[in-house]
Amino acid sequence: MKLKGLVAGVVTLSFLGVGTFASVQQVNASTWYHGTPTRLHGIYQYKLPKGSALGFGTVVKISANKIEIDQSGMSERLIVNPTYQRIGKYYRIKGHRVKNGMYKSGKENLVMYRYNNHFSFISYRRFKQRGFSHVHYAQRVSKVRDGNW
Repeated sequence: MKLKGLVAGVVTLSFLGVGTFASVQQVNASTWYHGTPTRLHGIYQYKLPKGSALGFGTVVKISANKIEIDQSGMSERLIVNPTYQRIGKYYRIKGHRVKNGMYKSGKENLVMYRYNNHFSFISYRRFKQRGFSHVHYAQRVSKVRDGNW
């Protein structure tokens, strides 16, 4: 009789133990933060190829709550309400693109990278396909420069 009670107790405890461990939920380690990373704040400008007819290289201005991308001859892209996630040494940034000229309003999904005074960004879709290979880098500047510097 005592043996049956002992076996029943062990079986009951084993089921309780399995139930306890089975209820553990998966936790996603990647956290989304509001705004833009302070590491990326500043003004960056791409160089133009020699002999280019464009007025100035692409300028990217990143502040705490917005990103402005200005290309010569194009409407400015303004991204507001950004959130970011760190992916290794890169930052994935999502936000809302404001309607301006030829750009419709909608969602924007970019990956940005900064190393010392060099900066680059690409779309998240392109990043998933080929990473940061074959990208051009911009220089951090204190004010926007015109022409080929």
